[in-house]
Amino acid sequence: MDFWFWIALVWAIVASVAWYVVTVGRVFGLPLPVPDRGFRFLICKGDNAKEAVVEILRSNGLEPGWRMDSGRVHRVLMKDRMTVVNSADEELLKQMDNPGGTIAIPVSDPRKSAESAVHYLKMVGFYSRMAPLLEVPGKPEAMFYIVSQEAFPHGMIIFRLSMMETGKPDLVPWNGSRF
Repeated sequence: MDFWFWIALVWAIVASVAWYVVTVGRVFGLPLPVPDRGFRFLICKGDNAKEAVVEILRSNGLEPGWRMDSGRVHRVLMKDRMTVVNSADEELLKQMDNPGGTIAIPVSDPRKSAESAVHYLKMVGFYSRMAPLLEVPGKPEAMFYIVSQEAFPHGMIIFRLSMMETGKPDLVPWNGSRF
């Protein structure tokens, strides 16, 4: 076998591994922060409710993958890498106007995007407001801005920096336990 055969073989292996990582988005079972497509959150009232919702999703084909807790918020990231089931302390939920569902969008400037969203919603006739989300102690407030509005009741939009800029959260593999 000649030199070019080995070059082609190595290139094919590297391309196959790269294709797998990009399409599946996991290395050794852990989700990668790229591509960061954002998240959709279901916000539950307490850990029991969160675990019940996770079980309903699991029994219907959406498997839990990892836990991502950050002190005031307890999360389960499902294996689709976009659905997150949350429970949070009451003070934080009040700060966010007690949302039932949320979409988190990665942007380069969360404050500017939130201001633009509030302006647009007001322009088309909906009440809206924005506020920094101080969820993670020690992290700068510029990471997360929430937009509460009346366009979809009990829902909100979070504009946030991408995981490449904020750092990957601490992920713990789902072990099937309730807490």
